[in-house]
Amino acid sequence: MSAKASKWTLDLAPLKKYRDFKILWSSGFVSRLGSMATYVTLPYQLWHSTHSYFASAILGVVEIVPLILASTIGGVLADHHDRQKIVWMTEAGALFATGLLLINSYFSHPSILVLYFVGALYATIDGFQRPSMGAIAPQLVSHDDQPAANALNSMSSNFATIAGPSLGGLMIQGLGVSSVYIFNLVTFAISVALLMKIKKTPIANQGKRPGFTSVFDGFSYAWNRKDLLGTYIVDLLAMILAMPNVLFPAWVEKINKSWSLGLFYAAGTVGALLVGFFSSLMGRFKKHGRGVVVGALAWGAAIFLAGTTNQLWIILFSLIAAGGADMISVYYRSAIWNQSITDDFRGRLASIEQLSYSVGPLLGQLRAASLASWSNLRFSVSFGGVSCIFFIILALFFLPKMWSYDVETDENVAIVRKEREKHQNF
Repeated sequence: MSAKASKWTLDLAPLKKYRDFKILWSSGFVSRLGSMATYVTLPYQLWHSTHSYFASAILGVVEIVPLILASTIGGVLADHHDRQKIVWMTEAGALFATGLLLINSYFSHPSILVLYFVGALYATIDGFQRPSMGAIAPQLVSHDDQPAANALNSMSSNFATIAGPSLGGLMIQGLGVSSVYIFNLVTFAISVALLMKIKKTPIANQGKRPGFTSVFDGFSYAWNRKDLLGTYIVDLLAMILAMPNVLFPAWVEKINKSWSLGLFYAAGTVGALLVGFFSSLMGRFKKHGRGVVVGALAWGAAIFLAGTTNQLWIILFSLIAAGGADMISVYYRSAIWNQSITDDFRGRLASIEQLSYSVGPLLGQLRAASLASWSNLRFSVSFGGVSCIFFIILALFFLPKMWSYDVETDENVAIVRKEREKHQNF
């Protein structure tokens, strides 16, 4: 590839330069592939057992509290203990949870309570794992290569999000739900084996005891960094107000296109992949705060369009556009997080990040399903898109520091750069 072309396409440098990042990236892809197959299967079982919007909404409710609690604790642990051990132990826990789903699937009438319990267990495991995973990644890549590494992680996640649900849908129809859970067990086992090959990374706050003060210190850091606070608020607004995924099983039935369920789940990630291939081009734009906002507004507009029609091709086009817009927001949001937060706070701030992009979709499921039950599906989707745009524009009046964030002039970026140049050892 020519130097000119590389300025416009996906930057693969982190995979070529950093062995441990490549292992972490590979583990994440394998794990995500199996998890996303299960992501389709669990709500599929729930919907076809109940045919209830309310039952679907409850799945999101039972996940919220354990995710919040586990993520808060997980962030503190990530800043005071061995992050790698936390990651592979929680991955092993996810393997156990999937085993419960497999056993439950063999009953003639699978227990709804087991589906809810495992949903809550997954949320708990994810809450403990993500802060450590998010804190390890910046330790494995140089400061300047952080945006490219973020883009590669997003591309891996998005590709798995396309392949996983598609594979899951095919396996459900051809082999039954049990086959999906078996597949997920294998992917988790491979992921654990890969994670154990990563070299040990230093503990950020070696010798310091974690406690409630550590939690408050993390939230205080985020509150005083209005640029960071803005990224969390914008992401929460976009996900809570305009996240329609929980409606997909019902949506395909409403438009008499049940065969298209896999396409619905895949559409957003197709858009994200298409935009992700231009990560080198996005890296040339330095006003990262504005990138976050523009991406979130475009997301809301695309979701609104999807809710205005019953035409399959328009819906899928809109969901693809929404995925591309989300990728833009994710790219710049992750760059702000990974280039401007010091390592001693990285785990706790990663837990806040997780809450913003995990709790948001869960609350979004509750909002979308509840509003669809009260009114109708199309109104729930389109109203969510419009309200997303309105409230993000309103929030901008209170978030000037995020809007003006520039990676080349921000003082926090300069501090983190010096810190990493002093300790980097690749």
